[in-house]
Amino acid sequence: MIGAERFMRAAPDGYTLAAFNDSVLTMVPNLRKQVAYDPVASFAPISLMVNNSWILVAHPSLPAKDVAELIALAKAKPGVINYSSGGNGSPQHIAMALFESMAGIKLTHVPYKGTTQATLDVMSGQIPMMFSGANAVVNQVRDGKLRGLAVGGLTRSPLQTCASA
Repeated sequence: MIGAERFMRAAPDGYTLAAFNDSVLTMVPNLRKQVAYDPVASFAPISLMVNNSWILVAHPSLPAKDVAELIALAKAKPGVINYSSGGNGSPQHIAMALFESMAGIKLTHVPYKGTTQATLDVMSGQIPMMFSGANAVVNQVRDGKLRGLAVGGLTRSPLQTCASA
């Protein structure tokens, strides 16, 4: 957010560029009362650099092998199953909150100060699951260190082939 504000105030010299992640342009303005920039009017986009799918991953010890089993397990044990995220209001947190709402389940959020430790704790089994950017965990899913339960998106993802058994 600080970087976006500084960029917004920079002279439009044609040489100063910024790259923003989804949080800066979509989540921050919706989660904070005061933001110094307008995510649409303050910037002139020139290119999409990365498109990343979201994947719901679980430690292999979680009894659920797919989303239907996860929903059934969560309904049988409301509030008992934990999930990690990169922090309150992070994309991982918002994705799981949306999933909870759509599935009619209650999970317990364990916020971290970043996604690295959150992911490591899911890989070690300390926390059962999380949403993650697929590029950050696809190799761990392929190696069986994490179980891919679902990939988000409007179309079928080529990542379906990475799901572990």
